[in-house]
Amino acid sequence: MITRPDTPRPWVNVICPGDYGLVVSQAGSGFSWRSDVKLNMITRWEQDLLKDDWGKYLYLRDNDSGDYWSLAWKPVCKQPESYQCRHGIGYTTINSLNDEISSSFTIFVPPDEPLEIWMVKLRNESSRKRSLSLFSYLEWRLGAVTDSHREFHKIFIETEYMKKESALLASKRLWELGNRQGQQWNMDWKYLAFHSSSIKPNSFVINRESFLGKYGSLESPAILKGGSSPM
Repeated sequence: MITRPDTPRPWVNVICPGDYGLVVSQAGSGFSWRSDVKLNMITRWEQDLLKDDWGKYLYLRDNDSGDYWSLAWKPVCKQPESYQCRHGIGYTTINSLNDEISSSFTIFVPPDEPLEIWMVKLRNESSRKRSLSLFSYLEWRLGAVTDSHREFHKIFIETEYMKKESALLASKRLWELGNRQGQQWNMDWKYLAFHSSSIKPNSFVINRESFLGKYGSLESPAILKGGSSPM
């Protein structure tokens, strides 16, 4: 049990019961992959043992006060009233208490399924009614770990929102990995990634600028402050 998020170095859990895997740190950062951790990363990530600030994140906002925080410590890094991270075999659970709202965030990979599941529980510990909004954030990679031409590769990523399924789909028209015949560069990424919710979202955005805002950051994204409009 980890009871403070600012450990000397990131303490991570590698969860990979089959073809699909992910890494998650005690602060909530990490990434996902399928089949090959270097050649087929699904979400973008850069190793930084000092900042540990690349990952897939969940934010919670109090709509009345405008205050917000992340369910894990990263990326907002607001000091929680209490914090517990439990790395288990095949799962990680992060429990925290912020502004009289307790949260439990569990991430795991079902055996033999090419996906990950996030389970979120929120509880109002105060005596007053609360109006809350939950935001998720990730950045697609859809390819090899080497990312020396990031902006170039981003132009080949296509996203589509499926309203009926409440799912955001992502595909890529370029893959750096050659096939067995030695063909490269003109190959499509052969998978289809998705990000979905059991509760229908009110809105969504498909680019970083819409979420973060110009010169914005993951620690203080514009969309949580009303500085950017969802699409």
